Amino acid sequence: MSNDNIQINNRSFIDIETNNNLNIWLRRLISFFEIGGGLSGFSAVIIAIQQAPQFHVRIFLAFSLYSFGIIAGFALIENRNIGVKLSKIFYAIQIPLIISSIFCFHLFSGIYLVIKTGTPIIAFVYSFGSRWYISFLELDEKFGIGINIIALVFFIILHKSSTKRKK
Repeated sequence: MSNDNIQINNRSFIDIETNNNLNIWLRRLISFFEIGGGLSGFSAVIIAIQQAPQFHVRIFLAFSLYSFGIIAGFALIENRNIGVKLSKIFYAIQIPLIISSIFCFHLFSGIYLVIKTGTPIIAFVYSFGSRWYISFLELDEKFGIGINIIALVFFIILHKSSTKRKK
């Protein structure tokens, strides 16, 4: 056989799409990380509330983003077109890591593998679970940027799935 792809029931295991739908197992996996990561994010937000009981916009923002991820995960698992769109937005939000004295942001949900650079090192950070950090005008922060590779891969998979549907 010249085909190097693993075949299961005459379908390629690495196919993103089958019958104009995102592969069911891939859809379940992405939804699992959205829903599970959102619930894990809720616990991270609750810990932040316990440490700083006064209302903060950043806590509200993190809670809203994790809620959005859970909604996107359920919509995706139900195989709704809106689920792919919401999931793409949710994973696009998770791609950047920005650290500066003016604005810091990262939100990771479910699973993450980040390559980041700062003064002066390059590092890889990975974990299961959720992590977030949002701040404004933290003047003692040093500059750094990073990319969540897992979120980027999920975004590309979802994007390819949605563009194939349109054709």
